Amino acid sequence: MSNSARFDRRATIAALVLYPVLAGLWMITLHLPAGSTLVTAGALAFLCAQISLAVWAIGAWKLLRSRTPVLGGFASGLLFISAFGHAVSAGDMMARPDALVTDPLPVGLTIIAPATMVGLVLGTILLAVALFRAGFGAGWIAVVLLGWVAVEFFLGGLGVWATIASAALLMVACVGLAVVVGRSDVRDWTTVSEWTAADEAAPARVGR
Repeated sequence: MSNSARFDRRATIAALVLYPVLAGLWMITLHLPAGSTLVTAGALAFLCAQISLAVWAIGAWKLLRSRTPVLGGFASGLLFISAFGHAVSAGDMMARPDALVTDPLPVGLTIIAPATMVGLVLGTILLAVALFRAGFGAGWIAVVLLGWVAVEFFLGGLGVWATIASAALLMVACVGLAVVVGRSDVRDWTTVSEWTAADEAAPARVGR
């Protein structure tokens, strides 16, 4: 395995594990007594979660590009857009820790908010479909991801139980995907030209 492929795989695994943990920490801060320091800490956790999402979205694209290039590309692109939009929101929370829920959003956030949410929902759905088609034996992860979308965005009326179920589903899906990444073949992380060149160079190195 090339150093680049090894780094990509390890970074994707780390990001997949960190994402639900950081998102969970942010959710916990939302249920604690309000305070500017707590808001800033929660916003920082949320920002780091979005960085993790962006990293593993890129990793998911690299993993899927040889198996489901169109679905994988669209899914990763939409998730990356969502990570960027939510990172901007985290920056706003850190810049205005004393802002109230009823305070109007900055114009920039109002513009990007729809794309951010659509990116997360549609990107997750497309990722689930891509995992079904990719042949990694990760169909169950796709089901969990679809379940997370349903609970997170359509069953919020269940209150705290929806929050707990959403966090659990996200953790299971991300850890499961991290295991798939860890077990993936090196050729899933390199292009055809890269591993073909490596195969052709291998006898020459042995000959030396």
